[in-house]
Amino acid sequence: MTSPVPQRQPHVPPSTPDVLAAPYLDRGAKVLAGALSYLRPELRHPERIPQGGVLLVGNHALMGIDSFALYPLLWQHTQRLPRGLADRFLFKVPGLNRVFHSVGAIEGHPDKAVALLTQGEMCLVYPGGSAESFKSPAQRYQLFWKERMGFAKVALRAQVPVVPIMAAGVDHAYRYLFRDKLLVRHFAGQGKARYDFPVSLGLGILPLPVQFTYHVGEPILPPQGAHLADDPRAVAAFQGQVWRAAQAQLDEAVRQWQAEPRDWLDALGRKLAG
Repeated sequence: MTSPVPQRQPHVPPSTPDVLAAPYLDRGAKVLAGALSYLRPELRHPERIPQGGVLLVGNHALMGIDSFALYPLLWQHTQRLPRGLADRFLFKVPGLNRVFHSVGAIEGHPDKAVALLTQGEMCLVYPGGSAESFKSPAQRYQLFWKERMGFAKVALRAQVPVVPIMAAGVDHAYRYLFRDKLLVRHFAGQGKARYDFPVSLGLGILPLPVQFTYHVGEPILPPQGAHLADDPRAVAAFQGQVWRAAQAQLDEAVRQWQAEPRDWLDALGRKLAG
């Protein structure tokens, strides 16, 4: 069971004029929640998200479908706008730049992230990035964070807690068909294999009707001292601490998701996903 929606004043950063105003955020959240209602997205333990600056870290799924459900859930439960830290190549896709900025997302530059966090914002980042989003079915629910130290450095510099939000069901939203080597690389402007796009099928472009459940973990506090962000050993130790906690949390979330009763729509979606 989810906790009741807290009655809080909407928090929209006044220093960012291009971010949508609270009434539009409420309206957009309702539209997104309605469009994805057949997924029955659920946010568990939102009360674990502390007030003030906090860095949320999540596991990424194909086409970022996890974000489309998570953003309205976070807004509904906290009345705070998650400031997404997005992969820079996404801002090169025609039309996405304006959309991302309008909902408070920024390019994932460390200095910008630290500035938002020290101003008390709630930021959301997917450390695995496109590599995690573009994984194969054999790699479902695996965090691609091994070499990703950026989020740990940002949390250390800003001296804010890191809160894992691990999503079960999101890697079953589409059925994998094959991997394209040209489309996303064209927009990314790079020839790296991590941009090979997994062409997949849902209900057209919509995801299969599997239920998404998001599990909010306990806040993980960085060691005291912003100067530790310049110490590679301290960064690696903190990154490893968060990574291990998040993967264990994700494994448990998936175990619960697989064991819980399902309705016929959810069962059909899981079967079609393979």
